[in-house]
Amino acid sequence: MWEIQAGFNFAVKELEGHNLRPAHKLYLARRYGIPAWIPMVVRVLLRTSFDSYTHDDHVNMGFDTFARIAIGKEVISHIRRKLAFVPPYPHSLDEAPHCTDPESCKRVWAEHWAMEMIPHIHHPVVHFPLSKCLDTLRAMNHKGMHMVCKTYILDWMEMSCPGLEKEEKAIRQVIKDIQDDTYMQWF
Repeated sequence: MWEIQAGFNFAVKELEGHNLRPAHKLYLARRYGIPAWIPMVVRVLLRTSFDSYTHDDHVNMGFDTFARIAIGKEVISHIRRKLAFVPPYPHSLDEAPHCTDPESCKRVWAEHWAMEMIPHIHHPVVHFPLSKCLDTLRAMNHKGMHMVCKTYILDWMEMSCPGLEKEEKAIRQVIKDIQDDTYMQWF
């Protein structure tokens, strides 16, 4: 009320200790100018299924924010489905290391992708960011695949697999849109 910064900071710190619903926290962040809360809250809302949103969540977000979250969820879902459906594999193996059995390596890669990566990507409960794909693949034992082939594919993915970066870009875009909308409300 009197714009006392120390009191405001104290209130913000105390609220962080409470188990506020993400939509309520977003409402407070937007209403009282707490921009540091917005990125994490938006990330949580993007991972939260719509059926767990309450009436109060809808009221706290408002239609425009709910629509931005819904569109972001749809974009992210499309990116995840597209990446999971087709195992990333270089189109051209011209620069690949010499391998005595490239068809076997490709088969092993596709099998591990289908059996281990797709369940991670589409797990209904545990969120798996696509940015973790490379580390997860590196840790896997691709039995029956030459190590040089695995290394080559992982290097190729790191350099030219756009799906891994698209998810994070989409998330950052939703955060930016909500922050921009919030900024406009303050003025």
